[in-house]
Amino acid sequence: MQKIFVFLWLYLAVFIFFIRPAVAEDYQAIIDMLNNQIESATTDAEKAKLCCFKARNHMNNNKIDETEQGYLEALDYSYTGWILNEYSRFLYRTGEYERAYRAASKVVEDFPQFEIEAQSIKRKAKEEYQKEYLEANPPTIVMNTEVDPNRVTRHDLIRKAGSRNQTIIISNKSISKSSRVTSRTKTIKRS
Repeated sequence: MQKIFVFLWLYLAVFIFFIRPAVAEDYQAIIDMLNNQIESATTDAEKAKLCCFKARNHMNNNKIDETEQGYLEALDYSYTGWILNEYSRFLYRTGEYERAYRAASKVVEDFPQFEIEAQSIKRKAKEEYQKEYLEANPPTIVMNTEVDPNRVTRHDLIRKAGSRNQTIIISNKSISKSSRVTSRTKTIKRS
């Protein structure tokens, strides 16, 4: 019985993908056939694999919600690393960067044999998520005090002294442990 399904699947795949261009009806026919196979499958691993095939066909038909449902259904049947990894790639491709990052993190945590690919997805998803976050929430500097126009900084003094070619004395005062003020002086000569 299983050999017949495999033969029919192969025949249909060859006919649809190599003989004529794929259209929405073709994908729907494949999805209907996969649904029948899922119902007749005996093991959960078989059902999970068929659900992934169904999700891929939904993706080729640009049905994002059905694709996600297919992957989640596959994960319900069999929680394996390759399915979770494929799901994280799907999330990344659809722009769900935060969810892709979490799914890839789960792959690294639960299935270390897929770590290399999952780390790649994690890194890319994190970069894209941070880019989106910074576009939505640009960093701003809030000045909540008024600027004193008469304030003179050490840079102003250096600039002023440099224009006169003078010697600048910078004094740093600090409080030592015995609560007395000590002073250190540096002399800078400008030529």
